[in-house]
Amino acid sequence: EPVTGSVTGRVEGDHTITGLVTVVGGWTGAIAVETSLDAARRFAATMFVSELEAISTDEVYDAIAELTNMTGGSIKNLMPGVSTLGIPTVTEGTGYTVRVPRTIALQGLVYLCEDEPVVVTLFESL
Repeated sequence: EPVTGSVTGRVEGDHTITGLVTVVGGWTGAIAVETSLDAARRFAATMFVSELEAISTDEVYDAIAELTNMTGGSIKNLMPGVSTLGIPTVTEGTGYTVRVPRTIALQGLVYLCEDEPVVVTLFESL
């Protein structure tokens, strides 16, 4: 049974980060990408070809926003009709819930990247 439009800390750990991008057009909804802050820092180090210790908070946010944008674009292209992506947003912290009003969570997929979970959730507008 679908969860009504929210994602609540599916990634274990004290600190998580979530990117979210909306999709509007032939298909309307949103895509969320959630992972641990440690994994996000490693993604940023890879993306910016930098040492892990040298990665800034802004680079972590940029990396998660871009990962969310790429994931959202790939999913958008599988949906019916022509749609466009919004600007990705990033939320970071502990114990938070991401809500997408007037949607249902259709699917939540968990991927492992270097033993770290990355959760992709697909929301469809009601």
